[in-house]
Amino acid sequence: MAEPIPLSPQEEQLVRQIGRLVHGLPRFLEDDMAGAAGIAMTDFAVLIVLAEAPGQRLRMADLAWQVGLTPSRITRVVDGLRTRDLVTKGRDPGDARSNVAALTATGRIAAREAQPHYVASVRHRILTHIPPETMAATIEGISRVTDALLSDYGPRRERGLTQESGHRSDPDPDGAGERSPRGDEVLPRRGQGGRGRAVPVPSGSDDQVGRC
Repeated sequence: MAEPIPLSPQEEQLVRQIGRLVHGLPRFLEDDMAGAAGIAMTDFAVLIVLAEAPGQRLRMADLAWQVGLTPSRITRVVDGLRTRDLVTKGRDPGDARSNVAALTATGRIAAREAQPHYVASVRHRILTHIPPETMAATIEGISRVTDALLSDYGPRRERGLTQESGHRSDPDPDGAGERSPRGDEVLPRRGQGGRGRAVPVPSGSDDQVGRC
């Protein structure tokens, strides 16, 4: 392996500031949403993504990708939302291996009521600190890094698990993922989200795709 080029002082500062942001921002947004709206940021992210989806429904794989969670985490989040009648989950008519999550009328109301609190939080925590003239460059830089990270999880297999013998617990019960490059975890298959969507930041967790 070739000797890496040492970081310049400016590069080192950038990396450290990104690290501080990644670890600190989700906690502050989570506290803001829980205190003002009574809903977890991750739950709100799922509701908003479903609200903006065609027919207000998505395959679990696409939902996991757009929210930025692993299949096992998105399954837990959606199952929790089901118990509160905010979403439903059922088999995908076009793919019996996959499930589809859909927003309920109660979920639409919850998302609509929480939206103003989310906007107030991100304006206070993020947007007021970014000069308008640097907004486009900030979006471009962050998008490049995010796209490069997520592209590393490109399609590896059609299905996340291979049943070899005996019985084993399936961490991807909804058919939402594929093997990670590491080979020991199932990750979301990329859906139809695309670059540039304004998706809320999920609460900090090792189940986020970017930290697998």
